[in-house]
Amino acid sequence: MSDFKDINKNYLEDLVPFLNSYKWMFKTLNTQYINEDVIIENKCFLESLNHPDLNNFPELSESRNNFPKFLKEFIEHVNRFKIFYDILETDSWKITPIKKMSIKKQYEIENVSKVIYSVCGDKVTQLIDFGCGVGYLAQYMFDKFNYKVLGLEYEEDRVLKARERQEKYFPNSKGCVKFEQHFITMNSANFLINQFEGNEMPLAIFGLHGCGDLTITAIKLFLDIERVNKLIFIPCCYHKMTPKTSDKNEFNYFPLSHELKSVLKNYPIFLNRPFLRLAGQQSPAKWKEMSKEDHWTHGKNMFERALVEALIKQDETTKRINNISIPENRVTMNDIIMKYQLLEKTSGRSKEWSDEHKERFKNLRQKYPNGEELSENLFCFQTTIQNNCENLVLIDRIRYIEEIGKLRNLNLNISVKKLQNDKLSPRCLILIVEKEFHS
Repeated sequence: MSDFKDINKNYLEDLVPFLNSYKWMFKTLNTQYINEDVIIENKCFLESLNHPDLNNFPELSESRNNFPKFLKEFIEHVNRFKIFYDILETDSWKITPIKKMSIKKQYEIENVSKVIYSVCGDKVTQLIDFGCGVGYLAQYMFDKFNYKVLGLEYEEDRVLKARERQEKYFPNSKGCVKFEQHFITMNSANFLINQFEGNEMPLAIFGLHGCGDLTITAIKLFLDIERVNKLIFIPCCYHKMTPKTSDKNEFNYFPLSHELKSVLKNYPIFLNRPFLRLAGQQSPAKWKEMSKEDHWTHGKNMFERALVEALIKQDETTKRINNISIPENRVTMNDIIMKYQLLEKTSGRSKEWSDEHKERFKNLRQKYPNGEELSENLFCFQTTIQNNCENLVLIDRIRYIEEIGKLRNLNLNISVKKLQNDKLSPRCLILIVEKEFHS
């Protein structure tokens, strides 16, 4: 494990071959792993993990003596590429209940606002909230710290709701907090500057959840607009980045840095959409508190969904019609008939599950007698490398920022903070970039 400040300059170059070696873990969507023979091809690896080990396995700092050699090597590499980020201590920030807001949202708003304030202080007093939603964080930054905030949101109904909330609960903020409907793109620089026309004070961009391409857009606008001095962003939903190919396994902004692009030239394309989905998957914090029954139910549901996908033909699809299930039982064909309506893909018309489907189910059940357990083991291994996957995405973006900063002769300070409770808020890494000006 490395401290963020001490990451080896060859981190990406070393991490890529490790991920390539275990690409079967994210080869396909978790609904398709039976169709892709993921379990059969890696059965020995998956069967090496016993259920008593499940909860602690993703966070093991060292392997156990009874583990086979290949499992010990896996754990060693996982730990080698873990990164320790500065944890934002939050004990002194107690959550004040806010009506109609989840505890998760309250936790994020109160603690991310603390980071924004610590970065901006009184040097930058005008903020731009990318993807402001209904304005919770934007209003909080004014109410708590007296900042002026421009909230940008693409969805018109959210903008209207933000304005309604402002009118009802925060009427005194109208001169300082403004909400505008705008689809933020790489070409939004002039729009942003025009919003502050006649005012040359420095700006900061922040975002509570930079879904898909939004974090990249924020990075590029931060680098392009001279007066934007600070960037504070929580990236998420990496799998929603815009694809540049029809198979959706290559993306416009991933890889982003010249460094990672150069490393990946030596490999066939394997950092696909399921990889990006895994990078944004739940962290081990929530996983380690699951009970034996929780693991069984999760593994059973995962296996059942994959079985359904393996049963249907290309011109067929299914629709979930109920959640009836006997938790302790293994998946049966009767479970599938009761829970899934078979449909023609083109017309949407209902179909009956046929004898052919039932025979295929019988064969698959014989092929995967312990499919429920192996499915949960697969998810456990995915949870184990989740941190490595997200690190690659994040460090790629940081390397890009460094590359552009060097080309433009910008003095940049880059840091990452981690929210303390990653069980409550799995997307917990806060990217902070500051322009430093020397007089």
